[in-house]
This record gives sequence, C-alpha cells and structure tokens, in this order.
Amino acid sequence: MTTLLLTVLMALSQPARAQDAKPKDADTLNTNGRLKQMTTVLALTDEQKEKARPIILEEVKAVRLLREDEKIPLQERFARESEIRDACRAKLKTVLTAEQSQKWEDIHKKKPKKPDPQPQ
Repeated sequence: MTTLLLTVLMALSQPARAQDAKPKDADTLNTNGRLKQMTTVLALTDEQKEKARPIILEEVKAVRLLREDEKIPLQERFARESEIRDACRAKLKTVLTAEQSQKWEDIHKKKPKKPDPQPQ
C-alpha cells in the first residue's frame, strides 16, 4: 500500500517538474544556439565560451521574462529589450579580442534594426 501511494505521488509530481523546467530548458537551448553561432563566426576559444555563456544566459532569461510580462506596454518592452541587449554586448566585448570585437560590430551594423512599433 505504501509503495502504491509513493508511486502515485511521484507520478503526480512529474508533470509539475516538467512544466517548471521548460523555460530553463528553452533558455539553455537558446543560449547554446547563440554561443554556437558566435563560436562559428568569431572562432571563440574554450575559455571565451566559458566566460560568454553566463552573460548570454543572463540576457536570454531577462528578455524572456520581459516578453512574458504583458503589463508592460509594447514600446516600453522593445526599449527595455534593446537596453538588455546593449548591456550584454558591452559585457561580451570584454571577452572578445579586438579583431573578434570588430568583426562582431561589423556583423551587427549590417543588420537593419527593427522599426519601432506603431502605438496601439
């Protein structure tokens, strides 16, 4: 009887754990993808990857939380997201060599910025 009760309790607790893990898993996947892109484009060393990972993860989490907060007006969310990304870029620049930093800046300059959303 005790074994059955434990089995039922464990089965009921599993879905809650899976739901809690989703954002973290998405954050990790997003971070790993961004880090892989940077490594491919900038030829990051293992040491640079170790230093960049927590910076990127922090940005990914902050942006996700911001996007989930529907109380914040859309324009303000875009502005805050831009601030988060700029802060991340500044931190990542300290990890990169001068050549890598220049290459990264050149890549970002080529990307057209998204137009500001129209007020609703």
